[in-house]
Amino acid sequence: MGSISAANGSSGWSTSFYGINKTAVAGTLTVSNNMIGSRATANSIQCTSASTGFTAAQSTQVLHGIYSLGSGVHTVDGNTISRLTNATTNTSTGIESQVRGIHFGNWTTGYASGTTITNNTIQHLTIANANNWSSPAIGIFAVSNGATCTIRGNTIHTIFNTYSAFTGDVSGIYFQGLNNQNSSISANLIYNIYTTATTQTPRVNGIYSSGSDVIFSNNIINLSNNNRAEFIGIRILTSNSSDESVLFNTVYLSGTQSNASAINSRCLWFNSSGSSSSTFHYAYNNILYNARTNSGSASGSHYAVYYESITNLFSNYNNYFVNGTGGVVGYWPSANRTTLADLQTANGQDAGSTNVNVVFTNAGGTTAGSYLPTSAAANLVLVASRTTSITTDYTGATRTFYSMGAYDFAVNQPLVQVTATVGTASADYSSLKLALDAVNAGTHKGVVEVKITTNLNDNQQD
Repeated sequence: MGSISAANGSSGWSTSFYGINKTAVAGTLTVSNNMIGSRATANSIQCTSASTGFTAAQSTQVLHGIYSLGSGVHTVDGNTISRLTNATTNTSTGIESQVRGIHFGNWTTGYASGTTITNNTIQHLTIANANNWSSPAIGIFAVSNGATCTIRGNTIHTIFNTYSAFTGDVSGIYFQGLNNQNSSISANLIYNIYTTATTQTPRVNGIYSSGSDVIFSNNIINLSNNNRAEFIGIRILTSNSSDESVLFNTVYLSGTQSNASAINSRCLWFNSSGSSSSTFHYAYNNILYNARTNSGSASGSHYAVYYESITNLFSNYNNYFVNGTGGVVGYWPSANRTTLADLQTANGQDAGSTNVNVVFTNAGGTTAGSYLPTSAAANLVLVASRTTSITTDYTGATRTFYSMGAYDFAVNQPLVQVTATVGTASADYSSLKLALDAVNAGTHKGVVEVKITTNLNDNQQD
């Protein structure tokens, strides 16, 4: 479907449009291989009213490609949603007009029980309004209630809000889990999410999750833009007791911040203020590369990782790299950690993490292959842990080298691997002596397994 204009004779009133709409009823839903909009024709589907009134009933204008508030199993696969424009220019922050590619569930109860959203392309969604209550521009919005939700293999790009005084959020993926059961957000390619605000500071998120018990893996996120905003690759905000795992992702941020203010950016922002003794958080095997920089009187901090209000963290085998003015390797409550050594000392983790200027095939590019690390010598040390549940990479290929990031590529192989049931659960060492020294020092306790993965010579054992 395409070449659709939903109009209203009064500019103060709204007219909404839903490409495919399932109302709040039970039943299985399968949506596959549809074209909603156009790959090339601008404004292929548009809500044309400026919708400038000041009451929600009058002026909330919604444009969704695929929409459901129903319960039951939902499968959405292989669809293209492209060139959707919501022409509202409403300047009220409380009028919740929006444009979204896929929208399942609502903020309060959630409905999509057992949702699978895979292999969709969502692109060129635009709006220009002040709504800061409900994220006016999102590629995929999903609320899962008490069931597994899988969001995998989607390509999401060119989603933006052009209101000059915008203060809210735009996101590639927004996920909320209610009483969730091990949901997965994996192997998605997200890029070119932005705003053009000039007087305020909105937030731009590759993935934004306020869910529970979610595994984020093999995602590739590129947010490269000089516009005024806080750019965040993966943003995890939970206020309940839940487990989250961030594994094998590649996040690349770049651009120049030139506004005379402290506007920060973060590859990974982990905030779990509701953590309990039974809650665990894992960050393993990620490439977090922040190349954003300040110019002029700009004074923002540009972080590889930002840990806030978090307990029971297990973090290791990540590559944290920053190289711009204002670059900071990490934040650990409640201070900046400017070097990897500072971060390791503060969090007591990341013994196997690195601080390497990764050589990508085409950093800043808009294809997944742009973020495949090359065979450059610097990349050979990006050795990942083998003790996670993720055994494939972004392409679906079985991991054989176990390298950091979304792609599996050739790296130096560890000589000795140690696993334990108490203390540090796993670590790799370049010699048997270093491994045994760690065991004797109490780093690994309980049932300890020492695995030699290659032939050792005398020099390696000494």
